[in-house]
Amino acid sequence: MSQKEIADQMQLSQSTVEKHIAKGLLQTMLYMREYEQGPQQTNPKAQAHPISVKRVSE
Repeated sequence: MSQKEIADQMQLSQSTVEKHIAKGLLQTMLYMREYEQGPQQTNPKAQAHPISVKRVSE
């Protein structure tokens, strides 16, 4: 299902759908990175997010 189809079905803007997908992918990537490396810091806010999210056109 395309982002446009999701936006139409849920009555949201395509931009909102793109942002939520990007946020979910980033959280998934960070979780997987932590799982592979194991916990290294006790303060989760101390870890910087090294990835910037760029808008991807279809």
